[in-house]
Amino acid sequence: MTALSFEEERYYLRLLLSKVRCPTSFDDLRTFNGVQVETFQEAALIRGLLQNDNSQEICLQDASLFHMSYEMRRLFAILLVYSCPNDPKALWQIFESSMSEDFAKCSAMTSAQVKRNVLQQIDGFLQSMGKSIYSYNLIPTGFSYENIENETRELRAERNIVISETDLNSIQLLNEKQKIAFVVISERIYSNRPGVFFIDGPGGTGKTFLYRDLLADVRSKGYLALATATSGIAASILPGGRTTAHSRFKIPIDIFDGATCRVIMPRHISSVLDIQKGAEKWTVLAQVIHRGHNQLTREVPPRRIMRFLLTDTEGTKVSVVTYEQHIKIFSKFLQPYQRYYVSNAIVAPADPTYRVGSYESSWILNYKTLIENYAEPVPPMLPCVFELTNFSDLHKYADSDNLCNIRGFVIHAFPVK
Repeated sequence: MTALSFEEERYYLRLLLSKVRCPTSFDDLRTFNGVQVETFQEAALIRGLLQNDNSQEICLQDASLFHMSYEMRRLFAILLVYSCPNDPKALWQIFESSMSEDFAKCSAMTSAQVKRNVLQQIDGFLQSMGKSIYSYNLIPTGFSYENIENETRELRAERNIVISETDLNSIQLLNEKQKIAFVVISERIYSNRPGVFFIDGPGGTGKTFLYRDLLADVRSKGYLALATATSGIAASILPGGRTTAHSRFKIPIDIFDGATCRVIMPRHISSVLDIQKGAEKWTVLAQVIHRGHNQLTREVPPRRIMRFLLTDTEGTKVSVVTYEQHIKIFSKFLQPYQRYYVSNAIVAPADPTYRVGSYESSWILNYKTLIENYAEPVPPMLPCVFELTNFSDLHKYADSDNLCNIRGFVIHAFPVK
């Protein structure tokens, strides 16, 4: 099995497995001289399996003598992506002042605002190379990164697209069939419902004319519209169209069963306890520890329902439900003992019957919820904590789908005849 340096934790795990004799667990690999670290990269570093970052440090030291701070930040991002330093946080701490000089001269900024702006610009450079600042452990402990404008470089570029007055005014010039398509698509967009539409017609019948009017109308109302096409030339005809669909959404060229688009999404991982009613745009890394069956509720008329039990990395459990047509979608993804990124589920007060632990809310999965596979650096640990239920108390769970665990002990076994 091979692993490349840009695969990060997988690479360092492979390095440790090839050098450490007789490891007993993944925790053992991350422990050296009685000190346990959080990542395999740190473990390889303290074991002396990695060279120091002298070359990167010398490069940044030379650049600091004659480069402006903006160029220092860009060089730092390039080194992170292509030179793979062993300790990015140490390099950041050494050259933070050199990369912050221009912002620090602004007397209206506090030191926290200076650091926020520097990190934001470094994050912008990293995003342009398909990476994120969260991959390099650069955010200091106790430093709030929440107030940084949470927009990627691509989103900022989309918001800066100039809307043509000609395209807006030409909406009135649509013919009858174009108006029908325009109204149907617009109503679906502004009612916040998903939809897929296929517009066909011979060359010269006004398909591009319709596309331009739709893009102008959507953008003029503050919405984002990504204009892509199957070729770069076709995309360049549309306002704001610069890339193909394959490039924009990372669609693989070779399509096979189970193929996915490799879109890298910068994210801030929250804990379950941080997600309260009304929360929006959140992501939790959660493990499935229980998967229920497809059942019917006791409502009139009854609805199909499926329950899951998830836990975050801190061990906080949350009851999760999904209904009707969404069951088929999410039952394919949420497999027992696997971990997933869960984003933007509906947060509602938990039914006391199904509430687990101290968390007082439950999540409802619907079409707005995003479930993404988590690329495990190591296999997830199976849950080993059981809430035991006495046999004498099992009658309390009759005719309910509440969760309980049972452990039985063999007192006496008769020999098989």
